[in-house]
Amino acid sequence: MNPTPDPKILAIGKGSRDQEWFRILSESGYEGPIGILGHQSDRDARRCLEENLAGFREQDFCFNQDNPRASSD
Repeated sequence: MNPTPDPKILAIGKGSRDQEWFRILSESGYEGPIGILGHQSDRDARRCLEENLAGFREQDFCFNQDNPRASSD
């Protein structure tokens, strides 16, 4: 997500503040679920989900080998 329009909604990992909120989430110790919404009505939902999952997996906070909670399911 970007703080201003053009475009405001982006795939995970493409926004200007994504790394910041992943860091905050990681440092908080949060261990619960994270939901991914596909609310871009002008795009194919499956394609949006695939892009979001790819961006999510690129984030180190929970998808690194040193983290016992890491899971790509």
